Amino acid sequence: MAVVAVWLAVYGVGAVVWRALMDKTWPEALAFAGMLAIGNAVGQWVARRVRRRQGLKPE
Repeated sequence: MAVVAVWLAVYGVGAVVWRALMDKTWPEALAFAGMLAIGNAVGQWVARRVRRRQGLKPE
């Protein structure tokens, strides 16, 4: 439950900041938050693959 709350807080703040600073609409801000989430997930996936190929123990 705490993980979901932190996730929502981080990406929610990202959406609010994007909307406020960049003067975007809410759909654009939510799309930005979605891109942040996808980029984060893909980055973690790539890091795990690299570590596995190097023979390092995944964290």
